[in-house]
Amino acid sequence: MLPQLNHCCCGCSLQTGSILIGAYQLVRGLFEMISEILLGIAGGRHGYGWEYLWDGFPYIEAILGILKIIAALVLIFGANKERHRLIFWCLIINVALLIIDAALFPLTIVIFFVYANTVDAVVTLLLGLGDFGLELYFLWVVFSYYRIIEERAPGVVASV
Repeated sequence: MLPQLNHCCCGCSLQTGSILIGAYQLVRGLFEMISEILLGIAGGRHGYGWEYLWDGFPYIEAILGILKIIAALVLIFGANKERHRLIFWCLIINVALLIIDAALFPLTIVIFFVYANTVDAVVTLLLGLGDFGLELYFLWVVFSYYRIIEERAPGVVASV
């Protein structure tokens, strides 16, 4: 069981932190979706070995970006209205996306080491690990907020 956080990293409340996390994920999801669609239209990531895998890979990444946008909107709305069920579904979507990203990450690193230079691969590896840690922290903040509002919900027996 994760320990309960009392506030977000910036010192704000868990509700405000969850809304800020949702806003960050919304912007990030929009950038990811747009960049992946543009990559798909341009023919993939030529020069980095992606053309050897599958030309439709950027579109799969764009779909994941759309799911991130949906999860971010659900989080923002759920945190504003203090709806624990919406926060729960946001957590489920984000955990699923994190598992998918964690599964695709080693493939990305291998492709960068094989088809790109070592500096690109190492930078991608370090940024990816940092991003993974940040996403885990975001999940922890949102889960802490979820536990608080679930306990306050009328007629709900706390199960977490």
